[in-house]
Amino acid sequence: MRLCKFFILLIFTLIIVTPVFAQQGDSSDDKIFSSVELSSPQMPVINAPSVGGGFYVPKSPVNPAYAGGVMNQNSKKNDEKKDDSKSKEEKSNESAKSVSSSILTAQDLSALSGLGLFNSWGNINTNQSSDSAQKLLEQILEEAKNIKNQNAVLAEEYKKQNSSETPAADLIKPSEKKEVSSAETVVPKPKLLRFNVNGYDILRTCSKVYISSVQADGTFLVTGDRRYLSDGKLRTETFHILFKLQPGSSGLSNYTAAVNVTQDYLNEYSFVYQLSNKKNLSALRTGNLVTMRVNEPNWQLEFLIDLGEN
Repeated sequence: MRLCKFFILLIFTLIIVTPVFAQQGDSSDDKIFSSVELSSPQMPVINAPSVGGGFYVPKSPVNPAYAGGVMNQNSKKNDEKKDDSKSKEEKSNESAKSVSSSILTAQDLSALSGLGLFNSWGNINTNQSSDSAQKLLEQILEEAKNIKNQNAVLAEEYKKQNSSETPAADLIKPSEKKEVSSAETVVPKPKLLRFNVNGYDILRTCSKVYISSVQADGTFLVTGDRRYLSDGKLRTETFHILFKLQPGSSGLSNYTAAVNVTQDYLNEYSFVYQLSNKKNLSALRTGNLVTMRVNEPNWQLEFLIDLGEN
């Protein structure tokens, strides 16, 4: 009985399980067939290169720089910057020329005097008692600037030919140079002998000093170009000091003085700049020597000139 039941159960199991395996096999084959159809190979598509797309060529003078087929705008910006820098440089040069024409240095006056263009001061009447020394100084400098601008080429040529540190009063035109015999008297040359403020030697910082010839009324001009250190920086400035005969004085003894200073940029610590702000400056002449002194508690000046006259 038991054996019979076992065979019956086995036959029943085979009847149920066999169709299931057959169904699973069929579905698997369908999936494989289906996947083969979906993954069928396709022909690759080749895109022809477009004309004018360009390639990046480093430092190419012909082909501009491209990035992803679009022209790099940096080259245009760089060109614009170059144009801007050129225009700024041109403006700077024009400004420098304008400034140089308005600045009157000792070198300029030296050249003009050497060319015989600034030995006298034209139509300016230095003997007018109504004009202060400061006003007279401004008139003289204005006339000198006009002469400089009118004769700029001649003055530059003269400075190149006579690029020495000798004051202009010592120089003569190259065509007029001649040998001096022992019998001829040598005219003494004007010199700035001392220029001290609070013990500081300003004369040592002067690269060029110009002393004009003494005019008929005794008036004369002293101009100096300076190069000095201030705050660790190299500075430049030009000073003009006019000595005008004091009204009512007898002879050529007493002078009033006026000072004008031109700086590369404002430096109130400059002793010469401080001197230009002093009022009622006076000087005394004894023989060929002209002395100007300032004695204040915190500010002392010693200024001595030898006019070189007999």
